[in-house]
Amino acid sequence: MITSSKQLLLDFPRQTKFDAADFMPMSCNAMALNAIEQALTSGSGGLFIHGPEGCGKSHLLHLAAERLGVPVHTPKTLPEDPTQLSCAVVDMVDEATRDEQEKLFHLYNHLMAGRGLLILAGRHGADQLEGLPDLTSRLKTLNHVKMALPDSHQLELLLVKFAADRQLQIDAAVVRYLLRRAERSPRKLEGLMGKIDEASLTEKRAVTIPLVKQVVTQLQGHDNEGDAHANS
Repeated sequence: MITSSKQLLLDFPRQTKFDAADFMPMSCNAMALNAIEQALTSGSGGLFIHGPEGCGKSHLLHLAAERLGVPVHTPKTLPEDPTQLSCAVVDMVDEATRDEQEKLFHLYNHLMAGRGLLILAGRHGADQLEGLPDLTSRLKTLNHVKMALPDSHQLELLLVKFAADRQLQIDAAVVRYLLRRAERSPRKLEGLMGKIDEASLTEKRAVTIPLVKQVVTQLQGHDNEGDAHANS
């Protein structure tokens, strides 16, 4: 018999959502959002969005792909014959292997010759890509838009949204506490809010600074243990 007062939780994985309703237009993504809209309206040409992990590139690509009715590819999931595509949305371009760069090269040539639409994303722009020179030179001709990470005010808004997505009430003091102590990445903050939600449900406690401090301390402890094992 379970005598603990803590509630058992089924650990269902929470997938990152790329729905339009979950996207928050902000100044840090306004240029990229406008460029996506212009590309979709024209229906042809090329767009390369780049920026640090967590800035929202993948979310924008999923919105574009949904409008186009196509999947979001990575270099690894491109078909062997990319010339069968009439338009394409490809993420993580800067992680392509040499063989995958060859497929991207043929895809670019096919779509540009046929006035198709090519939307790409990566952490770095074409001028920083390493590998196939012919591909790099062609990708440099695309419209490039650089995205930045949200600033402090925008991260506050995202934290409130992440909490609301989980039906959590979170006050301004908790938000400020989190931003002082957590990694300032939207993806990491969303994951942290998930851990806070689990702790709140398990211990039947409101989301207060003491609860948040407990979760952050536990996570930092796990990270330190992982580092110790890695260095042993």
